[in-house]
Amino acid sequence: MTLGTADLVLVLWLFIPFLSYFLYWYEFASCEERYKLQGPHLLRVAFGFLTSIASIPLLVLTYPMGFFHSWLEWQGSERPKAIVVCIHGLFHNPSAWIFYRFLLPKKGFHMKVLYHFPWEKDFVTVTRRMVETLTMELPNDETPIILLGHSLGGVIAGLAGRELHDAGFNVRGVIAMGAPFYGSKLTAFVCFALAKSIGFKSELLSEAREKMSNPPFKAMQLWSPVDNMVLPLSSLYRVPQGWALERAFPVSHAAVLYWPSVIKQAMAFIDRAL
Repeated sequence: MTLGTADLVLVLWLFIPFLSYFLYWYEFASCEERYKLQGPHLLRVAFGFLTSIASIPLLVLTYPMGFFHSWLEWQGSERPKAIVVCIHGLFHNPSAWIFYRFLLPKKGFHMKVLYHFPWEKDFVTVTRRMVETLTMELPNDETPIILLGHSLGGVIAGLAGRELHDAGFNVRGVIAMGAPFYGSKLTAFVCFALAKSIGFKSELLSEAREKMSNPPFKAMQLWSPVDNMVLPLSSLYRVPQGWALERAFPVSHAAVLYWPSVIKQAMAFIDRAL
């Protein structure tokens, strides 16, 4: 019996969540810090698995919008409360911020999206390129700047925020969502250099954490206890010194971009940072 196109799509659709949560559970079962997640954790994992399945079609359907990232940016004519710079994660694109495109302007914020590619050298090189771009494009006045990053984008946001502040910009806050501050073991399955630079216990990440420690602005990591793409979990809740830590609703790594309560947490932080 041969698989049709629809069958193949269904298999691939279920395979990624199944494999990632299988590895998640194996890692969790052997983790010495399981006590940090008290309660019915199996139910949380099951829910995370379902949100992973649900988020894939949304990610795929919105992905083409990322190629028209200028549409995702909002630069209104009025002076903004702040400029929110959004940086997506590995293998995603600016379409990650599709929901924020509608929420941020309503609250008086301007929005800028940045992008990176998996074949770039490492996240330090990407950060340097983005900082150069932002230095030329952001207003160097008292306009508040907030950086928002998902996954790898959260690490880049933390570094870029520090460099922009040191360059004289009015950086008021950085929020990371599911950022792998100590790397992820899952990068072992990926051949791209950018992914390898955030491997578990990466030396580049160690240097980056030092630079991000004790930031002169508010910084927070939002993390899900059932994140299926950052293993071990300790890479999520062990944050640079001086960073706040806020636990999100138990949804998958990609679903934190779309889940209403997580978006609400991120928007609340942006307001607190001003």
